[in-house]
Amino acid sequence: MTGFHTEYPESSDSRLRGGHEAIRSLRNLTSDPEKLDLLRPLSALCAKCQGVIDEWLQSPTEEYHSFTSLTHHESLRALQASAKDGCGLCSIFLGRHDNPPEHSDEARPTFLQPFTPHTGGIVLISRYSHFMILYLSVSYSPDDVDFANDLQDGAGSYWHEIVVQPVSQQGVDYDSPEPCTNTIDALPLVKRWARECTTLHELCERPLKGTIPTRLIDIGGSVPRICLADEVQGDVEYATLSHCWGSLKVPNLTTTTLESFRQEIPPEALPKTFQDAVFVARSLSYSHLWIDSLCILQDSADDWSRESGLMTQVYGDSGLTIAATSAEDGTIGCFFNREKTWRCQVSSSTGQLFELCPISMLDPQRDRLGRRAWAVQERYLSRRTLHLADNQVYWECDEAPACEIFPQGYPAPISMNIVPKYNLRKGQTSRDKWVGIVERYSESELTRNSDKLVAIGGLAKTIRDHTQDDYVAGLWRKDLENQLRWIAWSVTKTERITPYVAPTWSWASLNDPVLYPPMEAPKKEAMTFSVLNFGKLCIKIYDVQVQYASANPFGGIKHAALRLRCEHLFQGTVERVRPESHGSGIQFANSYAPFLSTWFDCFTQATSIPVYLLPIHKSFSFSWREEEQNPNSTDHWENGLLLEPTKQQEGQYRRIGYYSTSARDSRYETATEKENLVEQNSVVHFAEVSATKDGVKEYFIDLV
Repeated sequence: MTGFHTEYPESSDSRLRGGHEAIRSLRNLTSDPEKLDLLRPLSALCAKCQGVIDEWLQSPTEEYHSFTSLTHHESLRALQASAKDGCGLCSIFLGRHDNPPEHSDEARPTFLQPFTPHTGGIVLISRYSHFMILYLSVSYSPDDVDFANDLQDGAGSYWHEIVVQPVSQQGVDYDSPEPCTNTIDALPLVKRWARECTTLHELCERPLKGTIPTRLIDIGGSVPRICLADEVQGDVEYATLSHCWGSLKVPNLTTTTLESFRQEIPPEALPKTFQDAVFVARSLSYSHLWIDSLCILQDSADDWSRESGLMTQVYGDSGLTIAATSAEDGTIGCFFNREKTWRCQVSSSTGQLFELCPISMLDPQRDRLGRRAWAVQERYLSRRTLHLADNQVYWECDEAPACEIFPQGYPAPISMNIVPKYNLRKGQTSRDKWVGIVERYSESELTRNSDKLVAIGGLAKTIRDHTQDDYVAGLWRKDLENQLRWIAWSVTKTERITPYVAPTWSWASLNDPVLYPPMEAPKKEAMTFSVLNFGKLCIKIYDVQVQYASANPFGGIKHAALRLRCEHLFQGTVERVRPESHGSGIQFANSYAPFLSTWFDCFTQATSIPVYLLPIHKSFSFSWREEEQNPNSTDHWENGLLLEPTKQQEGQYRRIGYYSTSARDSRYETATEKENLVEQNSVVHFAEVSATKDGVKEYFIDLV
């Protein structure tokens, strides 16, 4: 097998040296993966921070989770002075902020509220069994320091989140002796990760028969060039690049440039990010590289449609995906200078070692590439991903994901509680994973709204191959009823995508984040309660109609509709105090119910909105105290869709939102007792009314 075991000669091509002269001078430090035997000096701590770390050992607890609060530096000025004096933890607190202060009031965890507003700084220690999280909340004023004025005009406060993990050994020092280090210094570590993954990881083995993409970039010769699949000799492993296009305009592959690019890719078509990707791929002994803008004909709709439908194979069969994680476009590159204080490993007063790391550094999803929609499926589909970020380098694979701070792999507490999982290996792939994928994907950005379903189609195909389920406009046919229960959670800006890309009942019809509410019943506050839950679906989908935009069933669609049988349908008017409020009441024809929670798909200034309520799930529970034998209370709750008629066909509706009722208030249940249009036999509201063999009437509506 070629790939990691074949060394290709260093290219003399000048286009791959431009912009790298300073970095290439470090090549002797990065060429040998075994030069990892020097220990990194421990970071110093000020007295305030040393007390925070010692708190771990001074206040042992058998509880799984507990809180402790300690005073810290009284102002940003004092915090900045401590960092300047060399305190590693204060430097982290002043470094990258998990929360911009202008949003801190909304985003600050509720358990920090008692500490704000406050004078001075407070560190709240959230202690778990095997690690702890530090939350620094510090106030500042306009005249505090220039740093504060850069954060926000006026006074305010911010919070910062640091994970503290006990470790058994001191970190390895491979940083350059230069005054400013660079992430390229981690290449020896990357080579070790790659070698161990390809030789030792059973979960990361290559499929028995991989496919070669239609086109690849041959980087094994003196100049990079495009080669076709039938030109590739033998069983060649290739690397792929995941990157942000940005607004940079560079020559790409077209029907006009194809023939010349097969001879040689011109320098202007290889911006810095591409050059770095070639450098990394060659360093890891790959002879071929796949880059979308250079391997798909950008002026051919047919070629783009065909190739975009092959992302499952392109990334799934790739030996490694090189992710330009912090580069917003091709000019930035994959390697970044960083301060020598980029990593903070400290010791307690008793000699226990701790690794201190902002939670934002544990997941490259928070970086620029993580916000690109296409990169979501590229990350899930890849067997291995090398994230080249501006703070550290990350390794992702199914068996042993790692990063520079945790080079031997993430400790179990962090892996289980903090680091998200992106693997889709066989046996774990299910529709349940799809909910998390959709929530992450919906938070990302697309240059073209028309790609909304296309850019996640490779993931959908992978799940279909494992489950044999039918894919329906971003949802799955099995359990489709429950998958309609998504919420658009952007309060003031959500809009339906136009022109049409998906039906209103699909999350893909919106260009903003969505989430799926939990299915379980509300929990009682008192632990002395036992709760027995019952629930039922109130709808059943009988027919699904989808008209695809192309031959690719995982790509774009032109039209989709559902016909479903419903047991309940209510007509009323939602009354809101404010347009941005989720708390509502609803006026029915003959009754009123308060305390309805509503989430409208698209923002509207209206406070009085005519709607139809389609219950999807109704539940009730009996609860009783442990010392009692019989239930002493019954809770009812309900969730479903907010609809409006299309006025194009009788019984045809479009989705406009989601609602749920409170389990603690029975007035909704009482108010709807005589409002069900099904029981009223109001056929005008339905697309079809038919009878079963037993003579029972069934009522159907259409959703588009």
